[in-house]
Formats: sequence, C-alpha cells, structure tokens
Amino acid sequence: MGQALGLTIQANQFDNESHPTNDNIVRAMSNKVGFIKRDSWIRFNAFDFGLGASSLTVEASSSGTGGTLEMRQGSPNGTLIASLNTTPTGGWNTFVDFSTNSLNGSTTGEQNLYLVFKNSSASLFDVKTFRFD
Repeated sequence: MGQALGLTIQANQFDNESHPTNDNIVRAMSNKVGFIKRDSWIRFNAFDFGLGASSLTVEASSSGTGGTLEMRQGSPNGTLIASLNTTPTGGWNTFVDFSTNSLNGSTTGEQNLYLVFKNSSASLFDVKTFRFD
C-alpha cells in the first residue's frame, strides 16, 4: 500500500526535495526530515486523498523559531491544502503533535503532495510524521 489518507507517513520517506545536492538544506535523517530551511520543500508522489481529508496532524520539533508548514497540491506553489504553524518544542528531539481541521477539502484522488516550509528564520523545525484523516 502507498501513501494515503488515514495512514501515518514517515516524513523522511519523501520522493524528492528542493535541494538534492545540498546536505545542509532538507536532509532525510534516521527518523525525520531535518535541516529544514525557509522555502525548501519535500514531495510525495501520488498521495491518495481518497474522497478528501478533513484534518491534518504533523509530528514536529524545534529548538529554533518554529515556522509554517504548507501542504500543497501539484507543485510548491500549487493549491494550498492546509497550513499549519509550529512553535518551539524545547529541542530538536522533542516532538509534539500539531493539528488543524482547516483544510481545503476539495483535494481528492491521487495528487503529488508538497510540504513547503516557511518562515524568515534559518532554522525552522524538523518533521517526523504526518497524517491526513
């Protein structure tokens, strides 16, 4: 089974990233995505939204400033599915669940899913897992 609605997805299992030749921007680590910088992104190919999602939960950590995670359809500038703010958690290995029920429910079927990382700071947050329900 692939990546789909209702499953907890390991963020470090992404299919592509914004800076594949730079190890200091978006790096798949043992159990998370780290070295996340402003305007970087990761992509999951053919994520199956089924009939549409109503909530999003992201397991993230930050010893930096936190930031905003945008879930977008089709491209890093594509249709916004959800936007979620993260805050400092006290450490890079202190993971907390951040959730939102404010989603664009019109996203259905299989779509390339982009996680786009936003903020004005250099060190934003790490992402371990995410789940759409």
